[in-house]
Amino acid sequence: MHKIELAPLWKRALASLTDLFICFSLFVGFFALAQWLFTANAYTSGLQDELARYEVDSHLYHLDSDNEPAVFDFSSYDSYQSIVVSYYTEYLVSECPEASRHAGYSLYWYNVHILGLEDAKGLYAPEDLAARGEPSKTTGPTLFVYETANGSPSYDVLAVPSASLYSAGSLTDEAKTQLLHFYWDENSVSVYYNAASDLAKEDFFKDVNDRYSAQETTYPLLTAFPLAALVCYFIIPLCFHDGETLGKKIFHLCLVNKIGFRIQRNQIILRQLPAVAFFEVFFFFVGQYIAVMVALLFLFVSYLIMIFDKKHRALHDFWSLSLVVDKEKSLFYENLAEQEAGEQDFSKVMAEAAAVKENGEKALAAEKEEK
Repeated sequence: MHKIELAPLWKRALASLTDLFICFSLFVGFFALAQWLFTANAYTSGLQDELARYEVDSHLYHLDSDNEPAVFDFSSYDSYQSIVVSYYTEYLVSECPEASRHAGYSLYWYNVHILGLEDAKGLYAPEDLAARGEPSKTTGPTLFVYETANGSPSYDVLAVPSASLYSAGSLTDEAKTQLLHFYWDENSVSVYYNAASDLAKEDFFKDVNDRYSAQETTYPLLTAFPLAALVCYFIIPLCFHDGETLGKKIFHLCLVNKIGFRIQRNQIILRQLPAVAFFEVFFFFVGQYIAVMVALLFLFVSYLIMIFDKKHRALHDFWSLSLVVDKEKSLFYENLAEQEAGEQDFSKVMAEAAAVKENGEKALAAEKEEK
């Protein structure tokens, strides 16, 4: 009488995909709510204002019509040059938080490290010069030269465009385009882009930005994922009698223990808790991208094992001692005592049915004899 029909792989796969979709939908909703809660407060607003102040004070950004920091949109290179020079030789030297100031960022330093000119004074180590990025390292020396006064180079003033870029005493249109792209190019790396990236790496900016990012992204993610998993894989299965998720409910699947009796609440919890906790630990201590990769790897290995296991068990079925069965084709009980009682009742009903059948047959036979 006791009968267990294992869930077909295709049904189980569809049920799992359905649950993932439901869990993801819950995650999106919880994330939006958590993000609003973590950002709609005075602390986060203060961090945002502090970041905006650093960006504007750095001379690299201006306030737009919405009073938000925005990049400049100039049509000539010298406008960009002015704000980049100001950022390196003024803001980082004397205006930014004192602990992060760079006393050595002079115009000579700018000529060497930003415009890519030779270290004529021999002040910098070869490895520092080799670490110069693009376009400073290769393009800069083709566009700029040290200014010359009385036949001698002036190293401590801002370098000027190379004489080869001039025609009839003024910069050619092509030269203006080259110089503009050197300082600002929305399609490739430029000096202005590098300066903005450098600002983001400065300790004073990074510290505030990390705290703001935690409020805006990290904490909402850490909140939304366990809540979504809790609802989808804990609360819903615990509400149903046989541990079904919504996906399993849709495809008429349910859980039993390893010997075919009804699943217990502690097994339902054990079935999901380790995977969720493992993912949360990875997310918090290692990083969200690695955590996602680990979760995908876990799902892949789990489904692979399920395909080749004779009882179609996934990883969490092994440690929770559970099976997924087709509820429509299975008949199972709470425990052995209930099964024995059920079988006794079934035997009694069958015996009564047999007696009724026998009596009916006898009555029919007697009726035929009388005729």
